[in-house]
Amino acid sequence: MVYRSHCLTKWLLKHGHIVTFLYFLASTNISYSQEVPSFFSLSFVTGYGGYAMPDLKRINTTVSQSLPFKAADVNSFDPGLYFSISVNYQKDLLYVSLGYQNYTTGSRIGLKDYSGIYTFDQIVGGHLAFFQPGIIFGNKSLSAMPSLPMGLMISTLRLDENLKVGEFERQDELKMTAKSLVFVPSLNVNISVLPFLGLTCAAGWMIDNGGKFHIKKHKEASLNIGGQVKSGWQGLRLSFGITLKIAHKNTTVKEFRQSDYFDVY
Repeated sequence: MVYRSHCLTKWLLKHGHIVTFLYFLASTNISYSQEVPSFFSLSFVTGYGGYAMPDLKRINTTVSQSLPFKAADVNSFDPGLYFSISVNYQKDLLYVSLGYQNYTTGSRIGLKDYSGIYTFDQIVGGHLAFFQPGIIFGNKSLSAMPSLPMGLMISTLRLDENLKVGEFERQDELKMTAKSLVFVPSLNVNISVLPFLGLTCAAGWMIDNGGKFHIKKHKEASLNIGGQVKSGWQGLRLSFGITLKIAHKNTTVKEFRQSDYFDVY
């Protein structure tokens, strides 16, 4: 009997870490997952943007210098509103979004007097399909999110030149398109109003790598006036909108419980 007790003591000393681990399992709950809310949402946003358009402004300068009279700048790609819609998914701190934004701006130089009228218009449209990853900091009521929307911008350009002097009238039109990659480093702030409704606002700066304008389906027929003409959507972006939760899900949590495998005394 003494020999058996001595052997048991030696075994416990040698394998004490196993006994300690088994005791730990028997006296505690080990959780290897937790409940994490996740949901889909739909956002409707309107924003205010500035548009640099340096190459298109160069066209206005070139046209003005070529005229036999002095034309005035009526507007020159002034800042304006843009609109956005997106489908979003959030899980814990991770946020991803797929969406579409629509832009429009333009310029006009012209002259009108008793003898007639002259106008030169540039009308620019932008269609952006974007992907937006972000990381959320805060709580359910108020959170901040640095993000990097990025995507493909398809730009359209229409040049309209009109001249009317007395009975003489002439009109010329040229349509072109361009594709470019854009990035918008941003900071978003989200405010929860109701369980299914939130407000979102953001500030950022758009970077446009500059797509070459060319006649549609004819990339070799590019626009070159004082140099290659490219898109230039870069500028400040400020936005405000609403977010509607359209699906909500809680990830089921599993726990390793001592009571499922051991009798606790």
